[in-house]
Amino acid sequence: MYAASKFYCEQLISTRAYSNNYQCSILRIGHVFGPGEHKYHKLIPNSMRCLINNEDLVVLGDGKNLRNYIFIDDVINSIISLIRKSNINGLFNIVGSDSFSVVDTLELILKMAPSNYTGKLIFKEGIRQDFIFDNEKMKKELYKEFRL
Repeated sequence: MYAASKFYCEQLISTRAYSNNYQCSILRIGHVFGPGEHKYHKLIPNSMRCLINNEDLVVLGDGKNLRNYIFIDDVINSIISLIRKSNINGLFNIVGSDSFSVVDTLELILKMAPSNYTGKLIFKEGIRQDFIFDNEKMKKELYKEFRL
């Protein structure tokens, strides 16, 4: 339902812009990480909290779910680039180029664990959902020198 409502709004905005000869760009921003993320219930800040509190890391499903993470500065640079280029229209996936599984991400986080960390990865039943997106349009039109 969530995805359908977002798609409906994108179509509504695009149709309105086309009907009125407006410029229209729609951004689909992926899994953002970086400063400020600790305020949200997301994989990276939750896992960091578990390390600090010496708690187990809980993984829903087999942990092979794929994500395209993007650093907040790269999101901001993409938005600024879009604002500066007045002749660009369309849909842009603002995401990183590489896909990482949840388990790979957690293993990287575990490398930062304090020496006294005794928690472990706990796998709970869950469904597999990959969230990977094509970012070629973003790299080509918004940020040609993208570091991703």
